[in-house]
Amino acid sequence: MKIFISIFLLMLALPLSALTFYKQTRVIAPEVYGITCIDNFLCLEDIETKDEARVLYEHALKLTEEKLSKIQNKPVVVFCSTKQCSNRFGLNKASAFNMGTFGIIISHKGWEKHMVSHEFIHYWQSSVNGNVKMLFLSNPEWLIEGMAYSMSEDPRLVLSEPYQGYRVAFNKWFIDSNQKNIYLAFKNESYK
Repeated sequence: MKIFISIFLLMLALPLSALTFYKQTRVIAPEVYGITCIDNFLCLEDIETKDEARVLYEHALKLTEEKLSKIQNKPVVVFCSTKQCSNRFGLNKASAFNMGTFGIIISHKGWEKHMVSHEFIHYWQSSVNGNVKMLFLSNPEWLIEGMAYSMSEDPRLVLSEPYQGYRVAFNKWFIDSNQKNIYLAFKNESYK
């Protein structure tokens, strides 16, 4: 009986520890952390920003589906409006973060079309390959980040390295391989 209770307590402690120490996991239950979800997908720190957030969400969804393929399960996106909210969700320096197929967090400084789209592309990648493969198995970094920077239509002509190199490598791969079905091409390349 003691073993059963120990296992039960451990199973209970692991998710709570993740929410405490790995703050990005809070996207799973944003309402617990002061966020208002106005529907199943759009969650906001400041309800007054719902129109702007919805425009960014819809733009990113449309761009991702036009360039890649349809997203079967739309992502939950948390939009933070203040630095305090961004820090609460673990985005101390980052402008945005994708938590696999669990959701996306946009910091107070990430409210740009290309930044939201970048995270939607990472969400699409996780949807295609699965969270475990994206997190633990080696995916070519040039493919993962290069695709996100290129397909999100990031307006910066030159990115800091290694991201500029990743974008160049992805663009070359995409053109050289004459990819018509990006879904299959991505899946095949990421399994190499």
